[in-house]
Amino acid sequence: MFPDKRFVSPYMKDDFPVAVVLRKLLFFEVSVASGDKQLSIKADRCYATPTQDQNNSLRYEFIRKGCPNDETVKYHSAPSISAQRFSLEAFKFIAKHPFVFVHCHVIICNSTDPGSKCAKKCPSSGRGRREASDHVTGDVYSLAQGPLLLAREKREEKRGNVLDKSGSSPTLLMALFVMCVACLAGTALMVFKKSRDKPAGYAVLASGDPK
Repeated sequence: MFPDKRFVSPYMKDDFPVAVVLRKLLFFEVSVASGDKQLSIKADRCYATPTQDQNNSLRYEFIRKGCPNDETVKYHSAPSISAQRFSLEAFKFIAKHPFVFVHCHVIICNSTDPGSKCAKKCPSSGRGRREASDHVTGDVYSLAQGPLLLAREKREEKRGNVLDKSGSSPTLLMALFVMCVACLAGTALMVFKKSRDKPAGYAVLASGDPK
C-alpha cells in the first residue's frame, strides 16, 4: 500500500495502523519478486474484513474474478509485468469498523501464455463479469495488509479545539474576579489606614441660650 499515486515509498509494517479519510484514494501494488522475467501477476480477488481472518464472512469485495467490483477501482501502469497497481476510494466499510484489513488473492502466470488468467481482459458489462469462469489457471497466493482505520475529519478536530478553549474560559474569568477582589480589598485597607492616622477634629456647636 502506498500513500499516493507516485508509488514510491510503500507503507512499512511500523506505519500501521494507517488512518485514511473516507472517499480519499487508496493505492495498492501486488508484485512477484523473482529472477524469472516471464512471470506476470494479477489480483484475482481483493476484499476487506474487520479482522485479520481472511475467511471472515463479513467483508467488502472490491475486485472479483480479476475485475473491478467497485466503481472507484482504477488500474495504473506498472514498471513491469511482474507488478500490478490499482487504486480505489476509501469505502464506507472502513467507517463501520474500528479496524479493517485488506486481503488479495493473486495469480502468478507465465506471461508468454496468451490464454492465462493474467492475460484476460475484464468484460465491459456487469453481466459478463458475473458470468466469467471461476476456474483459475496458475499459482494462487494470498496477501494481506493492514489494519486501516478511519481518520477524524478536520472539522471535528476544530470543534474539539473550540470546546477546549471554551472550557478554559470559566477558569480565566474566576482568576480575573479574584484579582479584582484583591485590588478592591487593598484599596479599602489603604483608605481605612489613612482615616485612622488623620487627627480628630472638633465640631462647632451652635451657640444659644439653653431652654
